Amino acid sequence: MQDRYTGDLGDFGKYGLLRALTGAITEEKEIPLGVVWYLTPDGGNGDGRQTGYLRLEEKRARQFTRCDPELYEKLRRIVDSDEREVAAIERSGLLPESTAYHPGVLDPRSVGKKGGRTLREARARAREEWQREALEVTEESGMVFLDPDNGLETGRTGASELQGAKYAYYEELRPYLERKQTLVIYQHLNRSARAPQQIFLRQREIYERLGRRAFAMRYHRGSPRAFIIIPQGPHRGEVVERARELLSGPWGRHFSMVG
Repeated sequence: MQDRYTGDLGDFGKYGLLRALTGAITEEKEIPLGVVWYLTPDGGNGDGRQTGYLRLEEKRARQFTRCDPELYEKLRRIVDSDEREVAAIERSGLLPESTAYHPGVLDPRSVGKKGGRTLREARARAREEWQREALEVTEESGMVFLDPDNGLETGRTGASELQGAKYAYYEELRPYLERKQTLVIYQHLNRSARAPQQIFLRQREIYERLGRRAFAMRYHRGSPRAFIIIPQGPHRGEVVERARELLSGPWGRHFSMVG
């Protein structure tokens, strides 16, 4: 995640899904949420500019406002106020009041050699400390959302390498699963294969590496992306049911379920 993405078209889907899954927009019992941003410094390309959906005339905007009018309005205010940072999301009340946030920045470039360690060793130690803090912050959460720039690891980049901050690694998922916490993981989709195939491969990897079954909510607006969900614990049934309910309403034109 990068601050410059805040409020863009992807964010509308992201927070809409989390609000639905946690029960934040209904009278149902809320699932305590933890958010691990995987926050990295803003990059230099044009990503994050997809905010035009917030400036549509009323009739065209209805495809979004019908889904979640409060979400739409709050994101519009954040973008218009030029407070495009995850801290603005935390302050906005978009997610349940009890949500626990881990705001620690992942920036391997800022890590220097310490105590005679190699640079790679220092970066690995910094990553381990960041992960330890994330686990502490989310200890009481029934659901944890992981928001890396690119999604799950590809096997080509190690966690201590410069590009490692853009990925969540399977071994980082394991402690949450051992605590029976439901995981929701952002996954960017690319042009390597059709989207359903990419999602299926991720589901298979999760089962092979972690022994858990997952489904995904594919988002059909903006850049191709999906949210991989590993339902667990006492909220397992609720999470699946709420995902299906989401598709039965206005959100059904923006999301589809895979798996």
